[in-house]
Amino acid sequence: MYRLPAVLFCEILLFFSNLCHSLLQVTVNEFTSTWDNHTIRSSNHPSLAGKPRVLYALPELYSCDNHLSAVDSTEIVSCADECVSKDELRGDKDLTELLHIVMTENDLIMAHDALSATQLYKNVRAKVRALLT
Repeated sequence: MYRLPAVLFCEILLFFSNLCHSLLQVTVNEFTSTWDNHTIRSSNHPSLAGKPRVLYALPELYSCDNHLSAVDSTEIVSCADECVSKDELRGDKDLTELLHIVMTENDLIMAHDALSATQLYKNVRAKVRALLT
């Protein structure tokens, strides 16, 4: 079996991370909303009851200490300077075009959930591998 070169493998992963970013973001947002807004019930264990978002944002309502630490704005700027925005992670233009062509020629459509995104990735990777052999 032909193994994709590491650089090509990374480019395909980058292509799919860009392609599926909104799908992943929607999933993370839904999970966050569900978690933040659910109610933690009272129990026999030493934990607080309430909504996680309120427990985090207003610990004084529960007679708890606020353990947030202030961060100097220069440290934030320094970290931001080291970050790479997703708009800068575009990958090789020729390979991106090739992957779009592979998807179009094989009637592969954009995934709408994690399972179909995984299957789409495997299908496109196999098609690229076949083109290279």
